[in-house]
Amino acid sequence: MATNNIIVREYLESLAEKDELDYIFPLLLSLKGFKIIRTAKEALGQSQYGKDIIAVGIDEDGVKKRFYFELKGHADKDIDIASISKSDGISESLHEMKFAIYEDSGIPGFNHLPVKAVLVHNGIVKPNAMPVLEGIIKNLFKEGDFERWGIYELTVQFSEHLFNEYLLTDSENIKLFKRTLVLLNAPDYDLRDFSTLLDRLLNNKADIKTRAFAKLFATLNLLGYILYHYSNEEQNLEPARQGMSILIVKTWAWILQQRLEKKKPVKRAFEKLLGTQYRVLDEYLKTTLPVAVLKDGIFSEKGGPYENVGYSMRAMEYLGNMVYFFYLRHHWPASKGKGRSTVKKRLEKAQKEVLFKVINANAGCQRPLLDRHSRHILMTVLFVLQCEEVTEADKIMLHNYLAEIINNIILLKSMRDLLPEFTDKLEALIEFMATNQRPDEYIDSSSMLILILFELLAVFDNEEFYQSARSGLGSLADLQTAYPYAPDQDMELLFFSGNTHDQMAVESSIKLPEKLADFKTFIKARPSFQVTFRTDVEGYPFLKWLPVLYYHNDIFPQYWRQYIQLS
Repeated sequence: MATNNIIVREYLESLAEKDELDYIFPLLLSLKGFKIIRTAKEALGQSQYGKDIIAVGIDEDGVKKRFYFELKGHADKDIDIASISKSDGISESLHEMKFAIYEDSGIPGFNHLPVKAVLVHNGIVKPNAMPVLEGIIKNLFKEGDFERWGIYELTVQFSEHLFNEYLLTDSENIKLFKRTLVLLNAPDYDLRDFSTLLDRLLNNKADIKTRAFAKLFATLNLLGYILYHYSNEEQNLEPARQGMSILIVKTWAWILQQRLEKKKPVKRAFEKLLGTQYRVLDEYLKTTLPVAVLKDGIFSEKGGPYENVGYSMRAMEYLGNMVYFFYLRHHWPASKGKGRSTVKKRLEKAQKEVLFKVINANAGCQRPLLDRHSRHILMTVLFVLQCEEVTEADKIMLHNYLAEIINNIILLKSMRDLLPEFTDKLEALIEFMATNQRPDEYIDSSSMLILILFELLAVFDNEEFYQSARSGLGSLADLQTAYPYAPDQDMELLFFSGNTHDQMAVESSIKLPEKLADFKTFIKARPSFQVTFRTDVEGYPFLKWLPVLYYHNDIFPQYWRQYIQLS
C-alpha cells in the first residue's frame, strides 16, 4: 500500500463511532456516481433492517441495481465470532439485508431493480471468524449479490475516488496535510498549513458541471471532518472550530470570485460544508457552555499572570463564536410556514438567555483590552437588536452591558493609565499589563471602540448616562470611524478574502456633542457608504461575521447606525 494511502487507512481505522462512518460514507458513494435514496441519519431511531444506506448505482457488471449498505464501526469494526452472533450483530444484519423488503413506489422502476448487498466496516475479519462469515454469506446470497468492504477496500475506494484527485497525488499538498495533523494540538499553532492547503486546493479551476467539482467539495468537506475527528479524539475542539472557520470563509470567497453564488449545484455543495461546521460548533458549545455560564467560567487558573490579558481575549472570542453559531442555527429553521415566526422567537429567546448568562458570569466579556474588541461587542448587540422580538428586558440588559464596558474602560484608565490598544499589538499589551510600564509600541491615543460604544448607547436614549460617560471618557482619545472605501473594486470579495484595513476610509478627530440629541443628529448625518452583499441576497447573511472573527475586519457602520433613531 502506498505511503500516502496509509494516512487514509489510519484515519478510517481511527473512526471511533459508527455515526462517523455514517457521515463520511455517503460522500464516497456520491463521488462514485450513486444516487442516494436514504441515509442512516434519516432513519435514526428506527429499525433499518440491515440497510443503513440505500442507493441506486451501476455495478461493475454494468447493471443498474439497488444497493443496500450495512455499516459497522466502533466495537463492531473488527469482525469476530462474538460480533457475528450477538444481538444486532453481523449475522442478524445480513439476514435482515436479505429478507426485509424495502420498496419505494415513488421512484420509477426502483422496486424492480436487482439487489446488491454490501457490508461495510472499517476493520478486518479475524481469521477464526472467516469460515463462519463465509458460511452465512454463501447461504444467504448468490454469487455477485454480495460484497464486503473492509478497511483495505475502503482505503482503496476513498483514495481513488476522493483523496487522489486533489490531495494524495500532490507532494506539497500531502506535506501540508501531514503537518496540519501533526501540529493540530500544538500550543499556539494557527493552522497556517491548513490555510495554505485550502488556498492550493481552491486554486483549481473546477467546472461545476464535471465530477472534478464534486470531488473538490467532497475533499473540502472531508478535510473539515478529519480536523473535527482528530480534535475530538484529543478532547480539544478548538482546532476544529478554527479550521472550519478558515474553510468556510475561503470557500465562500472562491465562490464569490468565480461568481457562482447563484448556482444551485454550488449552493448544495456549500450547504454540506456548512453542515459540517454546524456539527463542529454544536459539539463545541455543548462541551464548553456548561463551564462558560459558571462564575468566571472562561477564566483559566492555569494561565497565571497572562490571565490579566488572556481572560478578556478568550471571553471576547467566545462571545463572537457563540453569536456566529446562533446565526448559523437560524439558517436551518426548525419550522416552516405559519408557525415559523413563533418557533424562531422561542429559539431567539433561549439564545438571548444563554448569551446574557455568559456575559454576566464572565467579567472578561465586559473588559475590552484591544480596540478590535469593538467587533465582538457589536456582534453581541446586533444579534439581540436583530431578533424578531426585542423586549424591554432585552434593552435594559444590553444597556447595562454597554454601561459596564464603558465603566471598565474608565476604571482601567484610572488605575493603569491605559485605554484599549489601538493597533492590535498583543505583545505590547501583555508587556504593559505585566510590568505596568508603557512600551513604546503600545498605542491608545486613538479609538474606534469608544465611539462605537457611544453610538450603541445612543440606541437606548439615556441622556444621563451619556453625560456621565462623556465626562469620563469622551476626550481621552482621538475618536474615529472606519468606512468601506474601495473604488472600482469588489468590496465584498475583498472582505471575504483577507484583512480590509487598507480598503477602509477613516474619519478622525470626532468630538462628542454635549447633548445626546445633538450626537444622534451628527451620527445620522454621516456618510453611509452602503455596501450590498451578494452573500445576503443569496440567503447567507450570517457569513459576513466570519471575516470579522477570522480576518479581524471592521463591521461597516451601516449595520448598527440603522438602529439609532432621532427623537
